[in-house]
Amino acid sequence: MCSRFQSISKELKDNIENTVGVVHEIICIDNSKSQYDIFSAYNEGVKRSQYPLLCFMHEDILHYTSDWGKLLINHFRDLKVGLIGISGPRFISQIPGIWWGPGSTDAGKDAICQYSIDTNRADPTITYNTCFKPIADANAIEVVAVDGCFFCMRKSVFDKIRFDEINYKGFHFYDLDISLQVYMLGLKSLCVYDILIEHISNSKLDNEWLTNARIFFTKWKNCLPIVSYPVSAKERRVLEKNNLQTMNYIINENNRKPSHYYKFSEKLYLLRYCCDKKMLQSLIY
Repeated sequence: MCSRFQSISKELKDNIENTVGVVHEIICIDNSKSQYDIFSAYNEGVKRSQYPLLCFMHEDILHYTSDWGKLLINHFRDLKVGLIGISGPRFISQIPGIWWGPGSTDAGKDAICQYSIDTNRADPTITYNTCFKPIADANAIEVVAVDGCFFCMRKSVFDKIRFDEINYKGFHFYDLDISLQVYMLGLKSLCVYDILIEHISNSKLDNEWLTNARIFFTKWKNCLPIVSYPVSAKERRVLEKNNLQTMNYIINENNRKPSHYYKFSEKLYLLRYCCDKKMLQSLIY
């Protein structure tokens, strides 16, 4: 964990120790003086670690599943699995967007996987039990990336990859970037449904997020789009429309213009895959 304080809270420490169910260590990267971004902090954590499975998590979560460490070990018995999380996309567009954007409507909901309790930090009475499960009887579903709230990896993969502190700064897109690095190794990423976590947060999709989104989609443009399930041409148009709609909202909320944010090649891509004339006009004016 990368902490804004010198150490994590006693509540979280006790919560982990009372639920993990396996021999473990807690590595807290003290970021109280803001000397790290998330990329360098997590690379430092990997360097300090001693066990073969590594869990990366926010400090604003709580675990509700007993022996979740044993469950993770069981999932990793499949040697083709390199990354496990509790939420993530099954489709990432070539066009910048937030990971859940393609699945933001009922027509596109099969594009995302998630199993968590989401609580508003500013008002804890606002809480949702979130479960997006495209395959009803599955205990785990293959995704193309995982969200950074909580995810686990084999330490051995860090002989070949690392969190990219060269191209990125700040605290966004470390999760999707490391996910695609795992993908390029030929390993699978899973969203699992037997580990329940509460995430107590307020997302901040600011200009730093938009900057890192641009870096991510530029870095990986030759690999995108990627998808882990069959998608028809009609479904693809729905996913692209949803992705564009949610991204335009984020851009506008930061007092920027979509027409200035997207590259010319991305606009041509959207002309092909998105048929909503009103939304396409936002790319021009």
